[in-house]
Amino acid sequence: MATPESVNQELRGGVDKLFNQRDSFIVIGLTGRTGSGCSTAARILASEFSSISLPPITCPMKDNEGRKYGIIREWATKHWQPFTVINVSSIIFAHLCMVSEGEFRGIVEKKCDSSDFAKLLGIVGSVKEKLEKHKIERYKSRDNEDVDDIRRAYNFYYIELPKLTQDFKEEISLSGASVYTDVMQSIGDDIRASGVAGVQRADHNQIYTLPEFLNNLIKLGRRYSEIEKRPGYFVIDAIRNPFEVEFFRGRYSAFYLFAITTDEACRKRRLHAMNYTDENIKKISEKEYPEKDNLKGYNILVSQHIGKCLEQADIIVENPDSGVDGTCEPLSISIIKYVSLIQHPGLISPNRVERCMQVAITAKLSSGCISRQVGAVVTDENFSIRAIGWNSTAEGQVPCNLRNVMRLKDRSDANAFSDFERNSSNEEFKNEFNKLTGFIGHGHSIEGRPLSYCFKSLYNKATGEKNQVFTRALHAEENAFMQIAKYGGQNIKGGVLFSTASPCELCSKKAYQLGISNIYYIDPYPGIAKELILSCGDNRPKLHLFTGAIGRAYVQLYQPLVPFKDELEAIMAVNNSSNS
Repeated sequence: MATPESVNQELRGGVDKLFNQRDSFIVIGLTGRTGSGCSTAARILASEFSSISLPPITCPMKDNEGRKYGIIREWATKHWQPFTVINVSSIIFAHLCMVSEGEFRGIVEKKCDSSDFAKLLGIVGSVKEKLEKHKIERYKSRDNEDVDDIRRAYNFYYIELPKLTQDFKEEISLSGASVYTDVMQSIGDDIRASGVAGVQRADHNQIYTLPEFLNNLIKLGRRYSEIEKRPGYFVIDAIRNPFEVEFFRGRYSAFYLFAITTDEACRKRRLHAMNYTDENIKKISEKEYPEKDNLKGYNILVSQHIGKCLEQADIIVENPDSGVDGTCEPLSISIIKYVSLIQHPGLISPNRVERCMQVAITAKLSSGCISRQVGAVVTDENFSIRAIGWNSTAEGQVPCNLRNVMRLKDRSDANAFSDFERNSSNEEFKNEFNKLTGFIGHGHSIEGRPLSYCFKSLYNKATGEKNQVFTRALHAEENAFMQIAKYGGQNIKGGVLFSTASPCELCSKKAYQLGISNIYYIDPYPGIAKELILSCGDNRPKLHLFTGAIGRAYVQLYQPLVPFKDELEAIMAVNNSSNS
C-alpha cells in the first residue's frame, strides 16, 4: 500500500516531468531589421544571469506590473540557462567557402575592391577544410555515436566558424561599413534560390537549403548538450525569410520567434554610429522591407522580408536606445520575462496591452483582404474595449477572398461584383480582367483555389496609376471607429488604439479627431502619418511599438500547464514530508 510520502513524491515527480519537457529544449529564432538589435538580444540570451543588467525589485511594490517583475526575477534567478547562439551569417559564409577560388573572387569583387584576397582566401581555406572533415549531414541522425567526433564538430560550427566569419567581416568591411551586410544578404538570397552561393538560378528543390543546414546544427548542438548533461537552449540570429519561420515551427513545438523592434530614428542613429551612410541604410531597408509590387516570380518565396516575419512573430520586443551606461535594461527585462514564461507557462498573467493586442491579432483573421490582414481595437482610457475592426469591405459587400472572377464571367455570382466591374467601359481594365480568366480553362477554381483578385492592383496596373483610393476595403482602424458611431456612439476621448499595423495618414487623422491619446502598433506602415499627422498640434497621440506575446504564444505562455494551486500543493507536500 502506497504511503502518503510516496504519493506526494510521485505527484511532485509528475509535475517536474511536465515542466522538464518544456524547459529542457528551447529554440528561439530572432528576426528584425538591421540595427534593431537582434545581435544584442542574442548576446543577452547567451549570457549568464549574473551578467545581465536588470533593475532591482522595488520594495515596497507599487503596482501589479512591479509584482509580476518580482515573480519573474525570482524565477529567473533560479532557473535561467544561457542559450547557445547559431549565427545565420556563419552558415551563409560557410556556403560561400564551398565555391571555387575563382567563383569566390567573382562574388566578392562585385561588392568591394580593396580587400586583401590572400588573407580572405586563407580564411576560406581553413573553413573549407573543416567543412569537408565535419560534414553537417553526418549529425542529423543519431547513428554517429562517436562522442569525440561530436565534440570536435561542435567546436568547429559553434566556436571556430563564428570567429572565422568575424575575421572575414573585419577584412571585407575595410571597403565600407555596409559591404559585409550587402554580401551576406546577396549570398543568402542565392542560397534560398539555388542552394549555391553566387547562383541566382531558381531550383525549388533547394528552397530549404539554409533552414535544413540550421536544423542539422541544432541536432548537433542538442546531442552535444546531452553529452554535457545540460539543457539544449538555442537562439538563431537571425531569420529573415517568412517561410523559414514555418520550417522551424513545423518541426519544433518549442520554437518561438522573437521579433526585435525599434523606432526608425533610433535604428538610423545606431547604423550611423556604425558608419552606415543614409544611402546604405536606404538600400538595406529596401532589401529587408520590399514593396510587394517589387517582388516578382520566384523572389516572392526566397527574398528577405522582415515585415512578413514580423507578422509571424510569437513575441515582439522593443529595443529602445541604451542607457548612458550602455545597458539594455528594457530589452533584458523582456527577454528574461518571456524565456521564464516559456520555461513555466502561467507564471504571471498578461498585461492589459498584451490582452488588447491579442484581440486585434484575432480580429485580423476576419479580414477578407487577399493582400494583407490588419486588425484593430479601440478602448477607453482604462483599456476597456469599445470596438474592434479589421480591413475588409463595407457590410453588405462581398470581401475579395470570397469573390471568383470566373463566377462573374459566367454570371453565377455576378452580385458579388460592382456595376463598374460588370459593365466597365474602361478598355484597359477589361483587358487586364479578361487576362485573369484565361488562367482557367474550365470550372471555377485554379487547382482548387478560387480565382480572386485585388481590384486596386488590377485597376492601377490598367491605368498606370499608384492610387490607394481605389481599394475596396475599409482600413481596420476606420472600421473600428465606425462601429462605435454605427451602434450609438461611446466616449473614447483619451482612449487607446491598438493596431497590428501603424495607422496610415487617413486613419491617423480620424484617431486624432476622436481624441485618441495612445496608439500601440506592431508593424510600421509606410508613409508620413507619424511626422505629418500625429506630430502636430496640441493633442498629439503617443505612439508605442508593441512589446508582448501574441497569437499562439499568448495562449502557450499564459495558460498554466497545471493549476498553480495544485503545483504549489505538490511542492509543499514533498517539502513537508522531507522536513518531518
